[in-house]
Amino acid sequence: MIYKVLIHIGYNKSATTLFQKYIFPNQKNINYLNNNGDQFLRDLRNLIHNSNLKTTELQKKSKILIKKHKSIFKKGITNLISQGYFSEIFSYKESYFFSEYKSIDTNFFSKNLKKLKLIFSKRNGFELKVLYTFREPHLMIKSYINERSFNFEIIDHNFFKDDLFDLKNLNKLNFEKKKIVKFLINHFNVYEFDKKCRRIIGNKNTIGYFVNNDKSDRIINNFFKKLDLNIKKKDFKRRVNTNPKGQLKGKNKTSFRFSSLRVNFFARLKYYYKIYLWRMTKANRSNVFYFLNENDDKLKKFYHPKLNFLKNNKLILY
Repeated sequence: MIYKVLIHIGYNKSATTLFQKYIFPNQKNINYLNNNGDQFLRDLRNLIHNSNLKTTELQKKSKILIKKHKSIFKKGITNLISQGYFSEIFSYKESYFFSEYKSIDTNFFSKNLKKLKLIFSKRNGFELKVLYTFREPHLMIKSYINERSFNFEIIDHNFFKDDLFDLKNLNKLNFEKKKIVKFLINHFNVYEFDKKCRRIIGNKNTIGYFVNNDKSDRIINNFFKKLDLNIKKKDFKRRVNTNPKGQLKGKNKTSFRFSSLRVNFFARLKYYYKIYLWRMTKANRSNVFYFLNENDDKLKKFYHPKLNFLKNNKLILY
């Protein structure tokens, strides 16, 4: 018998915390593995982020992983996993003493999808579907950079101003800047994101959902019922993990998020020290956010045509 697996892969900054803490745990018709599979999720992440594995090695290790944790899966119902790191673009480094994002890899997301498809393959006894949630792309990119800008060490005001929207100048950029430009543009372009999912996971096994409160209760409920989820409009009214308004205006406010770290004391110390230094550097902070706020209309204009294509062709529930 095949195990049904639904993986919620993000986007990051698209109500993922709301889903993980307040919506998915209350579902009675599914087996939510985030509740009882901590060790499995850690092992899965380590396997996904091990970039040195060849396909044959990954197949062997995936069988070992499934055999080790097979008892947490249930037959006859959907087994749900929700992890935003599957849609990350930073390659990830973790050791006994620290954990951090190493560098931007524009193919990291595609690699993750391919690994998920192999791990949860029919050969291993699974039927895999992928769910991604998203907000307006121009809002997601600002939220993401607001949270992660201390990882973008070469970002500055002039970089955004000169390069973000002028694709013709890509070839003039150095290698590192080119990677970041491609990341910023393509990763939050929902059309490109959706295309990667459908190409790798399959058209019928990819589900996109636009998170907002404008849809009727009937539309929301009917959509998620297909995934064995009982979700209603009121579930989206809770606001969690939101940034203070002042942060987008360059004010020096430090927000510490212990829940985002699942490693030891040394990792947390290093992580928060890095945040502290970046938050206190007003020039780095204000340049990025002032520019993004000032160019909100440009961001909308860039993303919306492709988003409308997905909407009009009914590839997503918008």
